[in-house]
Amino acid sequence: MSDGKKLNSEYVAELFELQSHVNANRAQAYAARSRVTENAIEGLKMVLAAFSENRQVLNEVTENIYRIRKGLIRCQQNLSSDEQEVLIDKAELDYLDHRASLTGHVLDINSSMSKVNQTVIGLLGTISKTNSKVYEYNTLQHKINLDMVQNGIAGGKFKGVATKNAKTTVKLTDRAQKNSEHLEEIFEKTEINSHSLTESIEHLKEELALIDSQWESIESMQHLCFEMLSDL
Repeated sequence: MSDGKKLNSEYVAELFELQSHVNANRAQAYAARSRVTENAIEGLKMVLAAFSENRQVLNEVTENIYRIRKGLIRCQQNLSSDEQEVLIDKAELDYLDHRASLTGHVLDINSSMSKVNQTVIGLLGTISKTNSKVYEYNTLQHKINLDMVQNGIAGGKFKGVATKNAKTTVKLTDRAQKNSEHLEEIFEKTEINSHSLTESIEHLKEELALIDSQWESIESMQHLCFEMLSDL
């Protein structure tokens, strides 16, 4: 085999390896995006569950606790009406103080959610810009193909193109390697996030079980309070 043919054979092999590397990176990038998206969706579902389900049940429990307390105060026959009213007012103020504090936390959560929305809006903008660039690139390449169809390709104008192709291959190989390393980092972070989300899901389930247990206790107390008020 001549040196020229050997060099050409080596270049073809390098180009094939580059194509395989770039295509593999593309497939892995889409796989990584799929996992990241799954984590984002699962995380949002958890936020909604923690805030809409667990929190609302807890709020209902709090209201029942203070309603029972007011009823129990009215059952204390050793207290005067004025004393009962003072204690009932205190219970109401304690409840309102708790609600005011929670409202502050809700506002903080709303602010954080607003920032998430801003991030999503920014992400949509980035995706749109990238899509526009790809569209423009495709339009340009399509015009080149149309020109080839209409005018053909004139020979004798490609001196130095092979050398430039070889340099581009080296540059793209380096870029593909860096992309592979970046993808590995993303996969590692995604796996860590996925594990954290799984732990958070289990924590929410345990939290809900505790809330349900507390709710059952409150229901029993409500029944007792009803009987005490009925005996007055």
